Amino acid sequence: MIRINLVGQLGNQMYQYAFCRSLANKLGYNFYCGKGVNLRFGDNNDKIIYKHFDIPEGIIDGEIETHYIEEKNNINSIKNNTLLHGFYQNEKYFDKNDVIKWFNFDKYGFINPYDDDICFIHYRGTDFIKTSMNLNSDYYEKAIDRMNAGYYIILTDDIVNADKIFKNIKCDYKILKNEDIYDLYLLSTAHNIIASNSTFCDWGIILNSNIKNIISSKNINY
Repeated sequence: MIRINLVGQLGNQMYQYAFCRSLANKLGYNFYCGKGVNLRFGDNNDKIIYKHFDIPEGIIDGEIETHYIEEKNNINSIKNNTLLHGFYQNEKYFDKNDVIKWFNFDKYGFINPYDDDICFIHYRGTDFIKTSMNLNSDYYEKAIDRMNAGYYIILTDDIVNADKIFKNIKCDYKILKNEDIYDLYLLSTAHNIIASNSTFCDWGIILNSNIKNIISSKNINY
């Protein structure tokens, strides 16, 4: 068995789950994605990934004998009964076709009611505001200018700070705060996206097979 204890919020947990399950499948071991300690918020993590997706936790079939810390050694040398430590936020660790099957929205019956030419913007506020991960109004203004869409839907966890960012940018937009699983679905079906630095937004893009235009902080100087 290869085990990882899930930490962080939904996007982080999706990366950890995808790595653990993919590696176990590759090496021929069982896997288990258990409950970790959320160091960022100082409480026990409730494995929110299983609230949103019908995926197996895996099975416990042995005692932990060794530990693996991300990027310390070749992952192909990992032995059975290993506990993984790390976030594994990289698409190189899994196959996109696999994660699209695992992280699907079938049970929800969602529909994207928006036209294909609309651009979705993801704005992560709340805990990002005072960190280096926060993207300022200059980034979004430049991204909107480059995208040049007719209308923008801003998906956010923080309406107050989103309004501060976008009220002075010249564009037609609407700010929405939905259930996070619905926002993830909308990102996964969008044709045009202006991305945040959030792993949540990463997954909207990874699960998307329709996307035509993406703008992120990787290709905007701000």
